[in-house]
Amino acid sequence: MNWYSRIAPIYDLVCRPLYWWLRRAALHALDLRANDVVLEIGCGTGLNVKGLARAASEVIALDCNEQMQQRAPQGLSNVNYVLGEPSAVADDSADKVLL
Repeated sequence: MNWYSRIAPIYDLVCRPLYWWLRRAALHALDLRANDVVLEIGCGTGLNVKGLARAASEVIALDCNEQMQQRAPQGLSNVNYVLGEPSAVADDSADKVLL
């Protein structure tokens, strides 16, 4: 079991309050438009997914850790979770990327 698998249950408790301002700045810097497709590499538990889903037409949420991704928000019609490495997503699949 790797480190991210072990911390998945508490990741949001620690990272949500510590990095909220950084996530907000990153979303603002992306300058998403309603028709944009955005790829988030390393989506983890999906702390950015809802904000991205509100601003973009489609979100590709990529992470290589299943335990982290299982904790991400589900039921969002414009979010597609991909388990794997960045090579699992086609180079031309997104307009913008959040890493």
